[in-house]
Amino acid sequence: MTLSSYCGNTSVENVPNNVDAFLRIVESRQDIDGRFTGLRRVAAAAGKGVFSLVFRATDQVTCQDVAIKVFRPDCNDPYRIACFQREAQILETLQGQPDIIGWVAPRSSFVELTTTGAGIVWPITFEYYALELAESDIGSIIENGGWNIEQTLRSFHVMCRAVQRIHRRGIAHRDLKPSNFLVMLV
Repeated sequence: MTLSSYCGNTSVENVPNNVDAFLRIVESRQDIDGRFTGLRRVAAAAGKGVFSLVFRATDQVTCQDVAIKVFRPDCNDPYRIACFQREAQILETLQGQPDIIGWVAPRSSFVELTTTGAGIVWPITFEYYALELAESDIGSIIENGGWNIEQTLRSFHVMCRAVQRIHRRGIAHRDLKPSNFLVMLV
């Protein structure tokens, strides 16, 4: 595996290999911090976001499935690092607010030791935090024609209410799109 300074506009030839390697590393863990077990991708690509990957796990404290958002270790862009940290802080401050995803565990990290082809042991730090697990996102539901007009309008009302709630706190989402609105498990 080749680690690189990929993130944002800089591209590196081995980036897909990095992401796949990171996915395998996280999924191969028995647990994270003794609390989160059964780690698996939320979807085939695990989100494969610009700077994060999302996994599903079982929280041994609540016995509920949760989402684990993991920062990509090959992303050393200070802006993206700050985005991940800021997102965690904001979500923690919004804990318990209606129409906002539920906060489960604060930002933490774990280290995995990997061995390079030359036999050098290399530590890789994975930062993460845990959230309530979503069933789907509105973008996917719209794309699949999953809701009738009444369900769509009710959801739009909830989305507007959530955005209004964070705007009152001086928070701007900056990436409002249907796929960023989650539909929670019932």
